This record gives sequence, C-alpha cells and structure tokens, in this order.
Amino acid sequence: MNMNEKYLAGFVDADGHLSVRARKNARPDLEFSIAQRAEYRHILEYAQKQFGGVIREKFDGKHLELQMRSGPARKAMERLKKYMVLKRHHAKQMIDLIDSADILRTDEDVRAIRSRVKAIRQQSVDVLPNFPARKWLAGYADGDGSFAV
Repeated sequence: MNMNEKYLAGFVDADGHLSVRARKNARPDLEFSIAQRAEYRHILEYAQKQFGGVIREKFDGKHLELQMRSGPARKAMERLKKYMVLKRHHAKQMIDLIDSADILRTDEDVRAIRSRVKAIRQQSVDVLPNFPARKWLAGYADGDGSFAV
C-alpha cells in the first residue's frame, strides 16, 4: 500500500483521537492516538515510523492503538493538520492551547484546560473542501468506510 501524510490524515480523521493532557504542577501537553483492528497493524507501524509513539494492544489483542504524547504528538499534528479535513481545526486549536498555557498550579487550572479541550471538540468543522485529496479519502475509507451489496 502506498501511504503518505494525506492518507494518514484521512485515517486520523476517521479513527484518530486528538487531546491535551492536563496535570497539576505540569504544563499541558498534546496527546494523539490512532486505533484500528489488529490486522491493520501495518498502518499504525507506518505512522509510528513517521512520528514515534507506542503501539499497544486493546480488547484482548483484537485492536491496537498507536499512542503519542508531547513531542511525537506535536510532530504528528503539525505534519498532518494541513491535510486533515474533519479535525484540522481541532489540531490547530489544541496546539495553540498548549503553546499559550503555563504550568497548571491548581485543580481549577486543570479543570479549566479540560473544559477548553471539551469546547474545542464540540466546535464544528470550519470549512470543508469541495474535493478532499484522493489519498485522504482512501485513508478515511480505510479507517471508517464500509461496503455493502
């Protein structure tokens, strides 16, 4: 399979998770994960080679998840966001959030960041392209698509 960043962006739009980890006495940092059935491990391994992270088994080994935090998560978001369709705005907002955040000193600081992340996720897509890239569409279909007769 010929994968590239456009394909991975489509896959992330389908099966990816973008977030911010908020902990007391630390700066918030990015979290990024992609989950898929175990037979598609090669897609997660390709993404892991590009960005880093750890692949973990889930649900008795039937599913896998590539998990990234901090530097690897930022690298993935920065490189893929320009090709994302559904989660581009979320990626930009979360990067801006951690870039402007200080160390979270109180439980209230942590709750405030978590609330902002929740609000970001609830925002709708800003602008959808008329014709997303074919590679993006292939990744999206592989992540969430199905065929029926």
